[in-house]
Amino acid sequence: MAETIQTSLRFDPELHEQLRYAVIRRKTKSLQDAIFEGVRMWLDKGDTSAADSPPVELADATKDELAWCGKLVGLLREGEPASIDLVQHALNRHARQVRERRKQAGT
Repeated sequence: MAETIQTSLRFDPELHEQLRYAVIRRKTKSLQDAIFEGVRMWLDKGDTSAADSPPVELADATKDELAWCGKLVGLLREGEPASIDLVQHALNRHARQVRERRKQAGT
């Protein structure tokens, strides 16, 4: 039997709540199993620090903007059709409004 090493992890309350919901949604046995699998997947990816640089569009993004991008990606990855439709509709509406403002400012 392999020896295990016990460690402590501290998460901010919002992340902890998100982890708990993800464990329930994915019907994982425990938070420990979920974290173990996530760390294992991360380690298996290898060193991707150079490849992990944000796309050009996000190069000047603030921490808050990157956090919101992460939240949007999370919604899209959940696969909830209603959430995906809502996000797509809101983004398309916002893009139209930005284009209209730019046109008005240019004329």
